[in-house]
Amino acid sequence: MNKVKFILFIICIGLLGACNHIDRKIIKYVQTSCPNNDTCHIDLREVLKVDYDCMYLFGEFTQPNEISSIMGIPYESNKTITDSKYRVILLKDSNVVYEDEFHSHTMCFYRITDRIDTTHIKTFYLVHYSPYYLVIKEKDDYGEFYYCLLTISNKPQYRRAIYDYEKGYTFEEVVK
Repeated sequence: MNKVKFILFIICIGLLGACNHIDRKIIKYVQTSCPNNDTCHIDLREVLKVDYDCMYLFGEFTQPNEISSIMGIPYESNKTITDSKYRVILLKDSNVVYEDEFHSHTMCFYRITDRIDTTHIKTFYLVHYSPYYLVIKEKDDYGEFYYCLLTISNKPQYRRAIYDYEKGYTFEEVVK
């Protein structure tokens, strides 16, 4: 009987650990490391404990074949990015070193990208080469708090401005 309880305990711990998505990791880090659980600068490599050189953020319903084409490397997944979710994929030397999803009501990334891609203009995704972010605590219309991340880079960046069904996204350069 004790063996069964021990096995159930291990399974429960494993399930709880598996629920620690990127949004929870970032929020926990901000709440323990930033003054007043508020606005601060973070290094995403430190928060996630993974070294990477490029981050991709894909929007809801982006298909694995689109992800593969955008990243320029083979990518296979049987998980669809569901409604109101985003997928973060971190690459190091063109290899996936981290992958996770988060819900848009707990965290967001400002729609700024380090690269404009005219081939996949209708697919929502962002590319960030810098691991540095300004985390800003905000409040939604219902009084709930969430965190937004603004990428910090000294290289040219672009904001996704308008989406047109026929033409896709248009971009404007971010003035620093």
